[in-house]
Amino acid sequence: MEMGQDNQSQDVKFEEEQLPQTARFSQEQAPKVTQWIMKSSGGYASGESRANYVLLGLVLIAIIASLLIIFNSSRPKNTGRNIDPVTGREIIPGQISGGI
Repeated sequence: MEMGQDNQSQDVKFEEEQLPQTARFSQEQAPKVTQWIMKSSGGYASGESRANYVLLGLVLIAIIASLLIIFNSSRPKNTGRNIDPVTGREIIPGQISGGI
């Protein structure tokens, strides 16, 4: 029993999910943060790409501010006073230790 070429092509059927045109392109909408920047910028960021640049600038400012806070808070502050490490009192120049 020999199958012809016509029989083979008729037996194969593919089931593909067909999406409507509107469903495929609805995902190209701008993110909510970008839309919010476009609305609240007062016309400065009118396009999506410009709003993304504004968002990038805000992120960079936040990173720089965070780094400044971290590095400035980790440094010991020099108040210009001499503190005795044993007693914790301020050492006044000319003062005799253990005095009255």
